[in-house]
Order: sequence, then structure tokens, then C-alpha cells
Amino acid sequence: QLKSEINERYRTQDALEASEERFALAFQASPVPLAIMKLEGLVWIDVNVSFLEMTGLDSEMVLGKSCFEIPIWPSTSALADLLHQVHEHTSLHNWDFQLKRVDDTFRDTKISMRIFYLDNAPHALLLFQDITNQITLENQLRQSQKMDAIGQLTAGIAHDFNNMLTVIQGHVSMMLNRSEWSPDYEEGLNHILDAARKAANLTHN
Repeated sequence: QLKSEINERYRTQDALEASEERFALAFQASPVPLAIMKLEGLVWIDVNVSFLEMTGLDSEMVLGKSCFEIPIWPSTSALADLLHQVHEHTSLHNWDFQLKRVDDTFRDTKISMRIFYLDNAPHALLLFQDITNQITLENQLRQSQKMDAIGQLTAGIAHDFNNMLTVIQGHVSMMLNRSEWSPDYEEGLNHILDAARKAANLTHN
């Protein structure tokens, strides 16, 4: 019976080690930036390659460091907001947060978090979804839609303006066909007609 218990303990230990190895492989290979933080002392104990690429950090600048030692927060209040979320919730889903890279550029992210226990100590698993490119494309789309709307409005105004100029040119042309005008009056009508033609050309350019 003792031998059986020992064998079972070994099998359990082997299964646990295999599970930890699978987790470690999945953690490092994930395209999603991931980090594990020990809540006691707020120490970062592991990050994956995607996290390092997103922040521009190297592992020596992160592992074993506290949150306050890592220069990726845009402000102390932003870090305080994040730590408040970590302490107040056992899980977090798609919380908007902005990170600062080491080159002083910024990345817009959505953070998800789950509290778990490792060696009977609480840890936070943090997932960072980098949405910077998505936001850039959305802003470009909104700007394009705004410009399209302005273009349509401008085209409508130009069309109405041309219609009014056509009426002016038509009436002035009919008036000039009469022979009863004095030279000064006729000159004035020609000035009006010339100005209307120039105005019409402006909307065509």
C-alpha cells in the first residue's frame, strides 16, 4: 500500500510538472502580451515575448521589479488606476488602458486580468490586447467619412450656387439684347455678366 501511495504521488507530481510545462510553453508562445504579477510587493515574476515587444522592454528591466520600477505608465495616476482595478476585482475584462513604450510612444490597450494562486500566494495574470492600429484605422475611417460628408455638402452648395448664377447670367444677357440702354448702363450690365461668369468658373475649379 505504501508503495502504491508513493507511485501515485510520483504520478501526481509528474502530471503537475507536465501541466506547468504546457502552461509555460503556451504563455511564452502566445501572440497576446501576457504578464504575471505577484500581488505581495506588486512584483512582476514573468512576462512573455509579446509583452516585451509591445513595451520595448527587455526581460531584465521587468522580472523581479515592482510596478513602480517599470517605466511603462503614462502617469502615476494611470498606474494607481490599474492597481485599484487589480485589488478590487478577482477578474477584469477589456479595461481600456494606455501604456507608454520605452521610446516614449504610446499604445492603446484593453487589459483583462484573472487572480490565481501560486504557492498559496495571490498572483494576477494580465492580458494586454494592443488596439492601437485598430483605433488608428477607425480614426482614419471617421476622418474619411467626415471629408466625404463635407464634399457632398460642398457639391450641393456649388450646384445651387451655379443655378443662381445661371439665372443671373440669363437675365443680364436678355437685358443686354435690348438697345435702349445708355452706354454707362450697358457697361454696368456687362460687368455683372462678367462677374457671374468668373464666379461660375470658381465652382468648376
